[in-house]
Amino acid sequence: MITLPEGCYCSDLSVFPKDWQKSGASIAHDWYIHYRYYDPTVLDAKGKIKPKMIIIKGMNSFKTLGERRESVAGLIKQELSMLRDEGYNPITKQFMIKHQDVIEYEIDPSTPFIEALRKSVDRLEVTHNVRKDMKGILNKVDAAAKQLRMSYTTISKISKRDMKYLLEQCGRNSEAFSNHRYNTYRGYLMMMFKELVELEAAPTNIMRDISKKGVTKKIKDVLTEEQRILIDEHLQKEFPRFRMFIHLFFHSGGRKTELLQLKPGMVNLQKQTYRCIIKKRREYTEVDRTIKTIALPFWKFFLEGCGPGQFLFGTLFEPGDKPIGEGMPTQYWKEYVKWQLKIDIDFYSLKHLNTTELVDQFDEAAAAAQD
Repeated sequence: MITLPEGCYCSDLSVFPKDWQKSGASIAHDWYIHYRYYDPTVLDAKGKIKPKMIIIKGMNSFKTLGERRESVAGLIKQELSMLRDEGYNPITKQFMIKHQDVIEYEIDPSTPFIEALRKSVDRLEVTHNVRKDMKGILNKVDAAAKQLRMSYTTISKISKRDMKYLLEQCGRNSEAFSNHRYNTYRGYLMMMFKELVELEAAPTNIMRDISKKGVTKKIKDVLTEEQRILIDEHLQKEFPRFRMFIHLFFHSGGRKTELLQLKPGMVNLQKQTYRCIIKKRREYTEVDRTIKTIALPFWKFFLEGCGPGQFLFGTLFEPGDKPIGEGMPTQYWKEYVKWQLKIDIDFYSLKHLNTTELVDQFDEAAAAAQD
C-alpha cells in the first residue's frame, strides 16, 4: 500500500496487460492502469473504508508499442505525483495539500495547466475575435488533456513532450485538423505560455521548441471581371451602403478592423488621408493612410450625416454610436455574394489582385455597367 496525505492510501498502480513492458506485448486491445483508492471518510454500510477502483485509459490513442509504453510510464508518474505531492483525491476530485506559506496568486506554479491557460487568455491584450478563437482552441485542448489524463498536471510541471502529445491528440480527435490548424494551435498556445512565463507561473515557453508543420500555400482565387460587375449590380440593388463600403475598403489600403473604428475627426479630405491605429503585438501606432482620388466620393458619402463622436460604420453601415461588428462585413459578403450569387470567393479576394490596375478595373467595369 502507498501512504497518502490526510490518512488516505492506495494500492500499487498496475497495468493491463501485465506484460506491457515486454517486447511481445499486444496493442490490439485497450490498455489501462488500475489501482484501489482508500479514503477514511468514505465508509460502507458496516462502517469499513470503502475502496474505489480507479481506471486510467489515456494511452490507447497511441498505436505503436513504444509510444503506448512511454505514455503509460508518463501517466503512472503523473498519477503518483498528484496523489503523493498534491494530495489529489480521485473520489472527491480535490487536492488536499494546501501550501499555506505561499502567497495566493491568480495564477501560480501549482495551478492546473488548463486552468492556467484559460486565465492567461483573459489577461492577454487581443481582439474579441482572437480571444474567442483562443477559448475555442482551449476547449479542444482540454478534451485532449482529459483523454491523456493531463488535466490536473500543474502548469509548472507540464512538459514540451506533454504539449506535443496534446497537439497530436487534437489531430486524432478531428479529421479536419490540418497542418495549418496545428500551427494555429501552436501559435496561440505560445502566446498563452508567454504570459505565464512573465507571471512566473511557467518556467519556460515550451511551445517555442515545438516545430511548425509544413503547409502548402494555395493560389488565391480572385474575381473575374464578369463576377465583379455582377456583384456590383446586385449590391447596388440589394444593399447599396454595403456596396459603397466595399469600394471604399478596396481602395483604402487598410484592414477591415481599422476602418470600422473610424470617426469623422480621423479623416482629412483636404489632405486625402485618414488616421488609423495599428496594433502589433502589444504596441499601438497611429498611421496616416492615403485616400485615393478615385475613392473620395465613397468617403464623402459616409461622412455625410455622421456626427463628430459617431463611427462612420455603425449598424448596416449607417453612422452609429457603436461600430458595426468586426465579423459583419464578412457575414454580409457570405449572404449577398456567396449564397445569393453562388460565387464562392472570399471577401478579401480583391486584396489579392496583383496590381492596382486590376483593382481599378472593378470600378471601371461597375461604372460601365451603370451607363
